[in-house]
Amino acid sequence: MANPSKRLAFNLPDLLGGLAIIAIGLYVIWEASGYSIGSLRRMGAGFFPLVLGVLACALGLAILLFEGRRPRASSAGLPLKGLVAVSAGVLGFALTVDRLGVVPATFLLVLLSSLAETTFRPVSALLTAAVLSAIAVLVFLMGLGMPLQAFWWR
Repeated sequence: MANPSKRLAFNLPDLLGGLAIIAIGLYVIWEASGYSIGSLRRMGAGFFPLVLGVLACALGLAILLFEGRRPRASSAGLPLKGLVAVSAGVLGFALTVDRLGVVPATFLLVLLSSLAETTFRPVSALLTAAVLSAIAVLVFLMGLGMPLQAFWWR
């Protein structure tokens, strides 16, 4: 007779997360198939999204196989604090990036999202926000020339 404590336990949040990532990856692959894929030498418009979709599916599968089968250490339930903090950060960024600029919006995103941590470390959050803001300005504004401002007064 099998020992009930030896049964395979599943980690439902990781299982659902893995399935969600796979679903997003499949959607991206489906959308990318409507564009020219091209080849490695002459990449079409759909090549990069296709690769990202495949990578997302592989990541979701890895989460399902390696994390979804492990029992959760404690069943604390849905982490509402983290969900609310990260959602507020993303929403705050989306609502302020055009009005305030990339740098203040990135600071708002990082500071609100860092409230999801069990212990809020303001120095670490500010340093992370500063580094991510600098990267965003270098990559998106200077490198890609996106039509956004670094600050509202520029």
